Amino acid sequence: MVDWAASYKVHPSIILNHVNDLQNWKLENSDTEDLWITTSDNWAVWAGIDANGNYGDQADLKALIQAVDYVSLHTYAHHDTHYHPEFKEDWKVAEADQTLTKEQQIAISMQKAYKHSLEQYAAAQQFVNSVDPTKPIHIGETGWSTNSNDGYGEGGTQAADEYKQKMFHDDMRDFANNEGVSLFFFQAFDEPWKGGDNPGHSEKNFGLIDIDCNVKYVAWDKVDTLNALGLTRDCNGFTASYGGIYASLLDDVLPPPFAPVEQPPVEGEFKVLGAGLFSGAGAYAWEDTAWAGVDEEGVLTVATSPNSAKDWGWGAHIGDDSRRDFTSVKTLKFEIRGSTDGGKALAEFGFGVGFQSDKGEQWSTNHTIRFNEGERQLTTEWQSFEVDISEFSSDPNLNQVTQPFIVHGTTKVGLTDADIQVRNISWFE
Repeated sequence: MVDWAASYKVHPSIILNHVNDLQNWKLENSDTEDLWITTSDNWAVWAGIDANGNYGDQADLKALIQAVDYVSLHTYAHHDTHYHPEFKEDWKVAEADQTLTKEQQIAISMQKAYKHSLEQYAAAQQFVNSVDPTKPIHIGETGWSTNSNDGYGEGGTQAADEYKQKMFHDDMRDFANNEGVSLFFFQAFDEPWKGGDNPGHSEKNFGLIDIDCNVKYVAWDKVDTLNALGLTRDCNGFTASYGGIYASLLDDVLPPPFAPVEQPPVEGEFKVLGAGLFSGAGAYAWEDTAWAGVDEEGVLTVATSPNSAKDWGWGAHIGDDSRRDFTSVKTLKFEIRGSTDGGKALAEFGFGVGFQSDKGEQWSTNHTIRFNEGERQLTTEWQSFEVDISEFSSDPNLNQVTQPFIVHGTTKVGLTDADIQVRNISWFE
C-alpha cells in the first residue's frame, strides 16, 4: 500500500475487503477464533504518510487498522541510507567525526540508523493509536544486508557488511525486548534467487547465515549450538564466517561516506561549485547535446549519448541569468576526472573547460583550455588544476562573463560511453 510502490500499489480498500472476509470466516468456527489476521506493509502506511506527507482519504486505512488483529510494520534503515532524502545525508560521517577511528565513525552512524527506525515506529504508533489505542504493533520486518554492489557497498552508502548487521540487530533486539515489542529480523538465510543475475545484489544477502552455512558475525556465538542440535541445510555443519577471526572481518568493513566539507570562501574567491552550486545557479546542457547534473557530493557530471552531438559539438555549463565582472579575476581552480573507456571523442578529439562571455552584439563566446591535447590529460583519478586567465582562448570580455564554467566539445562526435566529472570550482582574484 505504500505510496512509492507505484505500478504495484494496492489501495487499502482492497486489503480491507480480504481482512473482513477472513474475520467473518473466523467467526464461523470456534476452532479458528484464536487465529490473528493482519497485513504487512511499510511503516509510512501505518503512519498515514504518502509522498505529500499524508495519506489523502484515510477512511479505508483507518477501517483497516480497526479490522486487523494487529499491525505488522516494516522498517529498513539500511535501504534508507540510499532512498531517504534526509537520512542518507545524516548517515554520512560529519566533518567533526572524520578524524575518529573507523569503528567510532560506524558506531555514530549506526546509532543514527537505530534512532531512525525507532522514529518510524513511533510515527506509526502515533497514527495507529489515534485510530485504535489497543491495537498491537509488530515489527514484521527489519534487517540489514551484508554485501552489495548495487548502491549499498563500496562507492555507495557503504552500509552493507556483517559488522553493521550485528550492531543493528543487537540494538533492535534490545528495543524489542525492553519495550515488549515482537520483532522479526529478516532473516535466517540468504536468498540467492533475489536480485536477478547480479551475485552482489543486496537483496540476496540479508540472512544471518549464508547458503553455504557460514554463520555471519551476528551469530558467531550460535555456531556450536546449531551444530549440537544436528541442524542441516545441504552442508556439512555450520561454521563462523571469516573463520571466526574478528580482524579479518574488520578488514572488509567500510565507514559510511564522508559528508562533503564545505570550505568557507576566501577573500577574492567566487565559488562556482563547492558542496553545492552557488546561489541561484543550475547545471544545464546545451541544446540537448549532453546531460549535466550536480549530485549531493558536489560533483558536476557531463555526459552525452553517441549521437547527441550537433555539427558544432556538444556542451554544458554552470550558471544563472547574471552577467559578472571578472576584470579582477586571475585564476580558475578545479578538480577533474573522467571515464575514458570507450570514449573515442575524448581520446581523439579532446574537449575544453572554461567560461563564456559576451562580446558586443555577438553571441556569447567560449573561452577554454584543452584537455587530452598536450600536457592536460583526463584520467580516472581526481586531478587538481590552477589556470591563469591569460591561458584561455578567444580574448575574453571579462566585464561580461555570462557563464562562469563550461565543458565543451567541438566535434559532432559524442562522448561514446565516457563522461567528465568536475568539483571544487572557484575563481580567484
